[in-house]
Amino acid sequence: MTPIFETVFYKGIFVTTTGFSKDAGHEAERADFAIALIDSDWLVDLLVSYYESLDPEIEALVPLRKIYWPV
Repeated sequence: MTPIFETVFYKGIFVTTTGFSKDAGHEAERADFAIALIDSDWLVDLLVSYYESLDPEIEALVPLRKIYWPV
């Protein structure tokens, strides 16, 4: 997973549950400011990674609980 907020300060964020076209990626790259294009996979990675540091109101919107799978 890319550490989104540790390396770049984004001024724009677009989120989709499907994906972005090549044109969308091209336009984001040529913008005068950094734009993050977040697809559903990256959104889930972000939620899981930062879940414990979210405000309780946000956690209530996306209730997750840890489960452990024996290996």
